[in-house]
Amino acid sequence: MSEITAEAKKLGEQGEERAIEILKTFGLTLGRPDYHGHYPIRRMFFGEMLEAKEEIEFEIKAKSQPFHGPPFRGHGTDVFQIEKRMGRYWDFGVRQFLLVLEKNGDIYGQWLHKLEAGKKYDTPKHIRIYPIEAFREIIIDIPD
Repeated sequence: MSEITAEAKKLGEQGEERAIEILKTFGLTLGRPDYHGHYPIRRMFFGEMLEAKEEIEFEIKAKSQPFHGPPFRGHGTDVFQIEKRMGRYWDFGVRQFLLVLEKNGDIYGQWLHKLEAGKKYDTPKHIRIYPIEAFREIIIDIPD
């Protein structure tokens, strides 16, 4: 398999930027998940049964540290992003998963619809914070 050259990568990025400009002229609201994926077979993922090839969209946040309230210690993301993602969940059934990577190596994750059903706090800067207890800590050993 050949490697993508820096020039080819830059050309691809420029093409995507131009395509976004073109699509916006049609009045579309655009956005994309950080990642999306699926399992090839039916299986459990974070307490929920997923059908074979059912899409999951991931919002990934790399944080230096959690939000230290009041009202609680936790993690979150921009309210506008949450509203867009929950719209995809409610309108199309595409489940949304929030994955948080702390600088110290701690990893947390949870389904966005579960986070939204529980406690939450919106900061004055429009960041929605969920309590750390609402997340599941992910323990995984990934070699550097």
